[in-house]
Amino acid sequence: MESYTSQRAKIARAAAFAIALIVVLLLLSPASTNRLLAAPLRQCPVTCQFDLGCGCWINCQSSCPPGGTAVPGGTAVPPPGSTQVPPGTTAVPLPTIPPPTYAPPGGFYGTFCMANYACRQGYSIDTYYQAPDGTRYITNITCVASCTPPTPRPQPTPVPTPYPCNQAPVPGGDGITQPCASQWPGYDLSVSVKIPAVNAARNPWPRSLVGLATNICFISAPNSVEQFSANKAIPCGVDRSEHSDSTYDCGGTTGKQGEGAQVNYQLGVAWRRYTGSDPGFGTQPPFISALALEERSWNGGNQLVLLQPGQCTQHTYETSSYGLNGTFPPWNPQCQDRNCNYTERTLSVQYTCETCKACTCVGCVPAYSSIIQTWWWPEWTFKYDQYVCTRKEPGDCFYSVVPVGQACNHGPDAGKPNQRQRDRCVVWAWKSVTEPWTQYDVRKQGLPLPYIGSGKTNMAGMDPGGQVRTPFQYPPSIPVIEIQPVHP
Repeated sequence: MESYTSQRAKIARAAAFAIALIVVLLLLSPASTNRLLAAPLRQCPVTCQFDLGCGCWINCQSSCPPGGTAVPGGTAVPPPGSTQVPPGTTAVPLPTIPPPTYAPPGGFYGTFCMANYACRQGYSIDTYYQAPDGTRYITNITCVASCTPPTPRPQPTPVPTPYPCNQAPVPGGDGITQPCASQWPGYDLSVSVKIPAVNAARNPWPRSLVGLATNICFISAPNSVEQFSANKAIPCGVDRSEHSDSTYDCGGTTGKQGEGAQVNYQLGVAWRRYTGSDPGFGTQPPFISALALEERSWNGGNQLVLLQPGQCTQHTYETSSYGLNGTFPPWNPQCQDRNCNYTERTLSVQYTCETCKACTCVGCVPAYSSIIQTWWWPEWTFKYDQYVCTRKEPGDCFYSVVPVGQACNHGPDAGKPNQRQRDRCVVWAWKSVTEPWTQYDVRKQGLPLPYIGSGKTNMAGMDPGGQVRTPFQYPPSIPVIEIQPVHP
């Protein structure tokens, strides 16, 4: 039987539960609900910084503390970074990317490092804005001494990749060197190779005029260049004719060599041009190739025009090249009063280098730089001469209960049981062997990409019909003059 005190406690709990239920029903009534939704939410301003390096908004911050802020009625403001939108509110979009004043909106920014003849140091970091239609506008150029970082990037989990002669390559500028002085004692197979120049042509030639369209064509580009070491390890003066002896006397320290011997080892390195397909690096350069035009800042600044071999483009200069770097041979004054052919229209000058990035030229005139930017990756391999059998004949038959070789088909024992024969070599010759090429990944040497950018360009003059009329040679620049008045 319950006590009086216990009964009073149960009654009190029941009354409290009833009162709580009434309060909840009142809160859920339409009027109360409308009051809750109408309660003003606290705004959390979002501030961001635009990074031209990635073309994105970074360091976005909100003034609201982490975890959100409670508002009347129990609704919480989502914490910064949340995609949840509170009921009755509208999501505030991030700011749009501001385009240059002369470009349409809706694009993005990007950067890349490239060879730049307009820079005294030879290279530049270019920032560009790409419009929705694909047109790229150069917004900033910073001249730098090299596209190679000053210190190698740390590799927390390096993937071991064997190098020839157990020595890492040395990339630098437009070349790469593979040391190899220890693989064969006494023989240095170190070798270097440079990225080759591509060929462009333009008209008018040799000078262009302000306000006149200049036609520029990307004529051709090699897909690769290879170089093998001048020295050979295990040298042998091979005779590539056929030989009836299974040994060959190389003479010197190499001496006699038998079938399968490998001599005359050479180390090779090469550059392969990127033409649009990833060779296996898992990444690609920003474009296949492009024409980089120097231009005055008040005329839109430097421009990057996507261009591949066989394609042409036009550019109209609004300002002469006066005051720019003197890189182009001067006009031949004898051609002022007579119709000279294309090769006679310039005077001969002496450059301090050939197809390089910072040439000086005594007597040259100011000109706009106009280089073709391409991308390359390096590879390596070995090649050697190997003494191999080139012709076999049936050998003598022999008795064997084990089925070795083939059944005897010649001589007095031909066709007899357990008579077997083996073919024997009767002619040998030296065969040149080049092992499969292996890619370098120069990111392991601290470079940002597995590709190397090059602006090495040779320029030629062409007629209005597109026919090339002069040799392809340095420099890839365009002198532009004002239209000269004709005096009576």
